[in-house]
Amino acid sequence: MPRTFEPMEPDISPSCMESIMKISGSILLGSLLSPAIAYGQPAQPTLAFVENEVRPGETLLVTTSDGTRMTGRLRALTAASLAIETADGVRTLRADQVQRIVVKDSIRNGLLIGLGTGAAIGATGGLLVNAVCVNETGACPGVVLFLTGIGAAAGAGLGAGMDGLRHRTVLDLMPDMPHEFSPEIGLNLGVARSRMFGAGLIGPPSLGAGWFIQHTSGFGLALDATRTVGRATHTVSCANVSHQQAPIVNCVGDGEEGVVDTTIATAKAQYYFRRSRVQPYVSGGAALYQDSLLIVNNVQPFPNRPPFALQSLGRHRGMAVVAGGGLRVGGRRASLRPDVTLYKSGRWTHVRASVGAAFGW
Repeated sequence: MPRTFEPMEPDISPSCMESIMKISGSILLGSLLSPAIAYGQPAQPTLAFVENEVRPGETLLVTTSDGTRMTGRLRALTAASLAIETADGVRTLRADQVQRIVVKDSIRNGLLIGLGTGAAIGATGGLLVNAVCVNETGACPGVVLFLTGIGAAAGAGLGAGMDGLRHRTVLDLMPDMPHEFSPEIGLNLGVARSRMFGAGLIGPPSLGAGWFIQHTSGFGLALDATRTVGRATHTVSCANVSHQQAPIVNCVGDGEEGVVDTTIATAKAQYYFRRSRVQPYVSGGAALYQDSLLIVNNVQPFPNRPPFALQSLGRHRGMAVVAGGGLRVGGRRASLRPDVTLYKSGRWTHVRASVGAAFGW
């Protein structure tokens, strides 16, 4: 007779079965979660990510984990190390020491283009000022030479800085640390006091806009322009004009006195004393300006008659020497800039205090 087989009950205890199910569930859950964890936390960039981004012979700026910067030509790059030829010889760095790699382009082209462009703009401005001098006091060729030199220097710095911004960052594990060149644009609000023809007058608020670039050495360049908003004038009597030594009791009449408008364009070199959230700095340079002031004088054209008020509009324009200082307070992306700047040219003196906000990239 054919044999029949009865199915056998598995000889597994309930507690053993429970353990097996727990282990199987853990394995299944881990296999489901591990891709999600890997997806949510991408691998940290390393030298392996940039092996194909740079070529031997290219000039690199390398920042190490202790903040040291070194520049040199690439000799070799692998996932484990980087070797560059610096002025002090070949330096080999482990992958964990390399925090930032920037491929540097030559700034020579930008410097030469900026030099020529700035010199041309400065010479044009100097010729315009010289034309004014010819009509008023005679030729002033020194102004042409000075403005040409200032324009050439500012243009060279600007051109080099713009070329510096074109450097290519291929690895950056320290995004909060400033790069070699740190550019910013900003706006500011200020008040100023002008002194001309013996009268010292406080002007209306002025708005300004500027472009700044700072190098890791602490040196920087600033280009800015400011202009007053509205006018600040008041009525004064002939007997109490602001610049006379004592009141004239028998003087008759009155007039308006104050600032009509002030426009200034400035190029300044700057030096920042330390790399921190609070950076004091000093600056110096040159400016082109126009300042229009209403002034009241007392005149006495006839000996037998009392003096009377004479209102006049004085326009002073030209070039001024600039000196100042301030603070840069903030991080890489945004900062506040309280600043005081002195402008001086012959009989014209202008002091402006401002507070601005700047934004970097």
